[in-house]
Amino acid sequence: MMARSGGHYPDIALVMENVVRQRSSVRLLRGHYHLSVRKLLTNPITIAVLREPVSRVISNLKHNIQYNGHTAEAILEDLSKGITRGVATNAMTRYLSGDVGLMHPSNINQLHHHLLYGPIGNEQARLKSAIAALETIDVLGLAENLDEISLKLAKLGLSIPPTRRANVSKSGLLKLNDNHKERIREMNLLDVALYEEAKKRYANTSILDRG
Repeated sequence: MMARSGGHYPDIALVMENVVRQRSSVRLLRGHYHLSVRKLLTNPITIAVLREPVSRVISNLKHNIQYNGHTAEAILEDLSKGITRGVATNAMTRYLSGDVGLMHPSNINQLHHHLLYGPIGNEQARLKSAIAALETIDVLGLAENLDEISLKLAKLGLSIPPTRRANVSKSGLLKLNDNHKERIREMNLLDVALYEEAKKRYANTSILDRG
């Protein structure tokens, strides 16, 4: 599906259409979609990989330099104003909390976008919902432990596809000092709390390790 979408994950509406049409043959649904999208599948095994929040934001900012035409100068200027253009704050909390509303397919793309990029609303309620969602994830991984995640996925007959590396000549232009990184951290405190909770639960979350 990514090949038909210019190398990007397709809109959730297209995903729904394809999954519903091919439900019996869908083996893996992968992408940057809200956790509640798993309701499209029958008895799914849910896999989620969380990343240290500051590193995640920096990686996304560099991605925007490489692929979306952003400049390092503009990104640094935005950071001084408390903005990370094109990168949602507290993204992991957003992906794991709330519900995209699959019962409203006519405007599902707008609902999905609003949930991930719109006003976050009650911050503590969203964080509590995201932390509770950790208990429902079958294979919970941390980005710094990809080798261990790969072993777990191998038991399912799955593998992590290779990731596209950013062009260092462009993304390497973004030089962030400690003040920039602290600003990013302050803008993503919900994700910081969520990530710390995920690290505590990491060893005991996978169904593959139970029994």
